[in-house]
Amino acid sequence: MHTTRKNLLLTITLIAGTAFSEVSNAWKLPACASQTSETVTIEPQKSKKNTIATQRIPGPFKAGELLRFSADAELTDIRDEKGNSKLKPFDLNLEPRNVCLTLAQIDPAGRVLCAPGSERALGTKTIHLELETVVQENVKEIELRLLATFVTGKVTFTNFRFEKAEAAPLQKLPEAKVVKNENGACEWTINGEKQPLAMYFGNNQFNRDDRILEEMEKAVAAGVPVLSFNLYLPAMVSNSETLKMIERFMKPFPDAYFIPRIWLGPGSEWQQSFPAEMMKYADGQIGGYASPCSEPWKNFTDHNLRELVNLIRRSPYAQQCVGFKLTYYQTGEWIFWDPHRAAGFEEPVRRAFGKPVPTEEERNAAVEGLFRDPEIQQRVIEFSKFYNTVNADNIIRFSRSVKEAADGPTLTATFYGYLFELAWHEKWLQQGGHLGLEKLYRSPAVDIVGAPYSYNPIGRGFGLPVDLHGPFDGANAFGKLVMTEEDTFTHLAEDVPEVVKGYAPGYASRTKNMDETLAVLHRDLGVVTAHNQILLWQNLFSEGRFNNNQIWDMYKPYLAWMKQRQAPAFTPQVAVLADPDAVTMLKTDAYGLTERWLYQNRFFLNRVDTTIGYFQTSEIDQLSDRTRCIILLTPWSLTEDQKAVLKSRFMKDGRTIIFCGTTALDTIELKKQEGAIMPESRLDNGSLFGRRQFGRQNEQPVAPTFAVADHKADTFAHYTATGEPSCATKKMRGWTAAFLGSPGMPALQWRKLFKEAGCHLYLADESFSTDFDRPDFIQAGGNFLMVQSATGGEKSIRLPKEASKIYRFDHTEPKLMKTNSDTLHISLQPGVPAFLVTE
Repeated sequence: MHTTRKNLLLTITLIAGTAFSEVSNAWKLPACASQTSETVTIEPQKSKKNTIATQRIPGPFKAGELLRFSADAELTDIRDEKGNSKLKPFDLNLEPRNVCLTLAQIDPAGRVLCAPGSERALGTKTIHLELETVVQENVKEIELRLLATFVTGKVTFTNFRFEKAEAAPLQKLPEAKVVKNENGACEWTINGEKQPLAMYFGNNQFNRDDRILEEMEKAVAAGVPVLSFNLYLPAMVSNSETLKMIERFMKPFPDAYFIPRIWLGPGSEWQQSFPAEMMKYADGQIGGYASPCSEPWKNFTDHNLRELVNLIRRSPYAQQCVGFKLTYYQTGEWIFWDPHRAAGFEEPVRRAFGKPVPTEEERNAAVEGLFRDPEIQQRVIEFSKFYNTVNADNIIRFSRSVKEAADGPTLTATFYGYLFELAWHEKWLQQGGHLGLEKLYRSPAVDIVGAPYSYNPIGRGFGLPVDLHGPFDGANAFGKLVMTEEDTFTHLAEDVPEVVKGYAPGYASRTKNMDETLAVLHRDLGVVTAHNQILLWQNLFSEGRFNNNQIWDMYKPYLAWMKQRQAPAFTPQVAVLADPDAVTMLKTDAYGLTERWLYQNRFFLNRVDTTIGYFQTSEIDQLSDRTRCIILLTPWSLTEDQKAVLKSRFMKDGRTIIFCGTTALDTIELKKQEGAIMPESRLDNGSLFGRRQFGRQNEQPVAPTFAVADHKADTFAHYTATGEPSCATKKMRGWTAAFLGSPGMPALQWRKLFKEAGCHLYLADESFSTDFDRPDFIQAGGNFLMVQSATGGEKSIRLPKEASKIYRFDHTEPKLMKTNSDTLHISLQPGVPAFLVTE
């Protein structure tokens, strides 16, 4: 029942026999406003941020309660600060402004927790504004706000209503799982039905939702089963506005499923109320993001996530939502904001670490060249590991909250694990927060981990190989899927904001025409097919880079094939191992080592025609017996258990173990060289390598470096700085040890080492390109093979074993090329990949 008083501005609703406290008739008004018994009029003459009328309602209000606030507004010549009298079609109102309503929640300490808004309005019209929001925690007061901010003109508010809303019943979400097939490869199923590993994401931040909807329509028609768009926590966006976004994207596609991308920022009101819970840098500056160790932020986020899941479960679209992708920090990829700056100096970090937080100077100090000394710098090493894995802990925590709220199998996904890509910058890898990938793999709360493919032009442009951000090939062994983001700037991406063209990732490598676009997208599809990954299309600026039927017609037959295919586990013959913990043993600025070994080595390895996978060193016991060669990028951190696995499983049967930078175990005898040098070497054939750095910093000398001092080893390169042997192989008992003192070895030399290890090479020697700028690119997994050549022409293909049938699968359907053979000759157009499928 309702009780009303004529001269009250609000309707007080009685729910379960309890009424809200009676409120005052008076609104607190800005100078440009007036009120009568039933209206509030605001007439700003200048565009300002503080033209807000407020009224507080005493509580208490309990966490989880739903509140609804509405009013009618009559607008007269309302214009924003730029003179606009109309809004763009799709406005998220993340920071409530212009003409709208907000409802602020005040905690017992008088701090504003949040103030989500209704829809915005401009122009001359009459509009009914309404917002529904959830109480974040037990709060003392609610503050109703009438906004006319950053506008001029006149607005009259009337017919106010404030009430407690009844929640609709919770529905079950679809049953969505990551499962292993009989081959050991991971798949995803929805309500028990296998789906192709494909998802489209539309970035609804730029008022271009019409373009997103056009691309979604094409993607669904091509067979993409899962779509995605941005949602925000209830603390930032009211339930009313969130439901509009959900309806906008889900209603047109009733047969599609959705995994919305959730931004975990608490909102500006919370940030202003809790400055001590924000990130703090070495210079004392407070950052714009919550501290990863802030318990108030984590509790706040837990509650918001549960309420968002409940909102979807109560909506008409519950049966379309199969998971949630959690994002925060820089670009939503869990990279700490400004990772070139030392952070973690706020009190929450001090409490969580439990020891004095190392200073910026302590973090960048080393005892032995670029290396920290555990004897005297153990606290710094421990802090580096703690701070760079706390994001993984939070992802696990929030994923668990999602699964608990879903009350059934639902998928959780995130961006993480950029062990290679972050090494492009002198300090990003050591300060970016991405060293906890193993935690995500071992947690049952996380299902999907992913990243874009490398933004370096050496591995992104037309006709070039693809390099991945991190060591993701071990994910399937833990029951996880990896998603690779397809965010290629195609020739269709012409409406890119000028302000971002200089730094938009991948813009410099955009394709020039439809032929190049189809070739690059075809190539990227081949990579995820070989590695058994999800292909995630992302239109970063919603500028229409995929908005063409020809593109989706290309994908359609492959998506149908992916759905019926029994994918094999990816078992490469070359396993490249890197240890995130090894990074913590380096000073902050160890760019000369990390960039050369972790960032750029991919560029050379991926130009070789064998199967190569990238793993964490801790996954060494998960490697397939098919592995013929192991490359240890960070051998200085090998544990005794990992050494034991090397000895028992891989130091035999003619395999090769390659140690980079230093060695381990009793293999090749080395001697330490004096001082820091550029790690450049010259092969016996005269080729130089190892000095160049592909990132944005100047070339950095490295120390310590080691020279070969083993008369039983066969050297094949020497340091240009010292003349000492830098690279060598040595025959051991049943296997071969190799030492590389210089990174960036040419593909032809890598190929020679792989051949000696017994790895299968897919191209005949005379077909293999030795040109770094015009390379070949091979990707293979199970019965699938992709061959690409920057130069094009005739290629002689050698299969690992005889196939009864060999098909070429280019855009339409597989075409039989040959039977009962292990060789094939094909003709390639320059830069255009060919897919081969065998039986």
